[in-house]
Amino acid sequence: MTTAEKLNLIEPRIKDKEFLEKVRGGHIIPFYILDYDPRDEGMAREHVLNLQDKINKENCGIHIKVIDLYKLLLECLQEKGYLEKALKAEESKGTDKLFEGIKNTLGLKKEINMYIDKIRDGIEPEDVIFLTGVGNVYPIVRTHKVLSNLRPLIKRNPLIVMYPGTYINNEFSLFGEIDRDYYQAFKLILEGDN
Repeated sequence: MTTAEKLNLIEPRIKDKEFLEKVRGGHIIPFYILDYDPRDEGMAREHVLNLQDKINKENCGIHIKVIDLYKLLLECLQEKGYLEKALKAEESKGTDKLFEGIKNTLGLKKEINMYIDKIRDGIEPEDVIFLTGVGNVYPIVRTHKVLSNLRPLIKRNPLIVMYPGTYINNEFSLFGEIDRDYYQAFKLILEGDN
């Protein structure tokens, strides 16, 4: 199935009353993955933003909240006063030290941290959450870690990860080739869906 075909199936899926009842009733873990060809990142990002605009204007009982993980990372670094230091650290100490410094500054190795708190605190009961920017924050922020940390905090909001890569047999493969990480979630769109 092409990325465009998958994207066109998002709206009917998230508006489906049965889908929403299962999630909002707490009957299932509400985490979904929409994986797509990384070359279609621009198309996927634009589609989600257009969908957010359309659905939020409809006042149809759901509200789309898009959280760009990269923008959130920059916001957290700015609040901690570490953004300028981070840029200088990369020049003098290299990328690996920069990544380690960011993880330590934001406490990303802990289950509860500033990054996770910001995601959780911005969520309203009617929100359908889309996480974007997954590829931009790699390897500082790992998708499976974000989901693991959010799992006890988000129980009644559908959360959809827009994933530029593959998600097969509960394994993430960013860009189809980087480290495989395991996490149990549902695919939002299956190959046979229409």
